[in-house]
Amino acid sequence: MPNLRNALTEVANMKISTAMRSLPVLLALLVIATPYQAADSQASDPQGSESSFSELRLDAPLIQDFLRVIYFADGGRFHFREYSECSYEFIQNPSVSVKDGLVHVSAEYYRRRGTGAAGRCLGGPGTNTKITLSARPFAQGSAVALEILEVKTERMPELTSALLGLAGVQLPMTHTFDLMAAMNRMLQGQQSFGISSLEVHQVLAEENAIRMRLTVQLGIW
Repeated sequence: MPNLRNALTEVANMKISTAMRSLPVLLALLVIATPYQAADSQASDPQGSESSFSELRLDAPLIQDFLRVIYFADGGRFHFREYSECSYEFIQNPSVSVKDGLVHVSAEYYRRRGTGAAGRCLGGPGTNTKITLSARPFAQGSAVALEILEVKTERMPELTSALLGLAGVQLPMTHTFDLMAAMNRMLQGQQSFGISSLEVHQVLAEENAIRMRLTVQLGIW
């Protein structure tokens, strides 16, 4: 396993695009995260050995940056289907807040189903509104999972259930983001080391931040 300081230096010197610069920040934080001693380790271990985790805090602005890089990389939009001038469905301009144990992601939603004829769009003006998703985060192996509990639309709340039906969404539903897989995809071909193991033990949604307790090991490719 490479020395952690050397690994951190390699991460800092990575030559990647501006849009991806926030991703190495997560790896750097994983490497230098503050050790956390489990409070109940002695109670669970009759020999009194301590379980040592790392603690990682992600503020809402950093989570927002990750969302933009990973899910909104297509011109700042996330498309639900192929875009054309007369037919589209997408969200853009995401913003993130964390409070009351939940992660709230808001974005602008645009939808239109029409056809082009003689240089004009037929089929109505379309729909646009602000949509907010509320989810509870929890640990799931090497992933952080989000249990999506509620979706609200701002201008036309009566359309929320219809929009979910069109998207084939039934709540609650769970979405997972695999930290280990994402970091290794980024490092593959760029560095001589990768993450050999990562386990998320606990995820806490605090005021304007998510705090994770995890164990992580680096290894040579």
